[in-house]
Amino acid sequence: MSRPRSFVACNDVVASWGAGLSRAHLARICAAAVGLCLEEAPAYRVEVGDPVAYGGLVFDWLAARGVAPTRVYEVGPTVIVALSEFFPKEVEVTAAADFSDPVVVASTG
Repeated sequence: MSRPRSFVACNDVVASWGAGLSRAHLARICAAAVGLCLEEAPAYRVEVGDPVAYGGLVFDWLAARGVAPTRVYEVGPTVIVALSEFFPKEVEVTAAADFSDPVVVASTG
């Protein structure tokens, strides 16, 4: 498995994970997460932004290669957690935003 190519794809999948989804949709989100980390898997279309549909595509792709659905259920949640680790932390965002000296504006009062 490799690091996904797209932050947006990671965000779509991680944000889709949660309570209230049917078991079928949870399984598709697990498959989508796995697919994002496999270079040879079908590509996620960020312009469509549908991780459930992508997960269905990947689930079929994995099944055609002999991967058991139970394996997807086992590794999917772990991969989703790993995808969330790619998100910048608040401290990193703050440090990146503070890359220049402060601008001083002269008072005309």
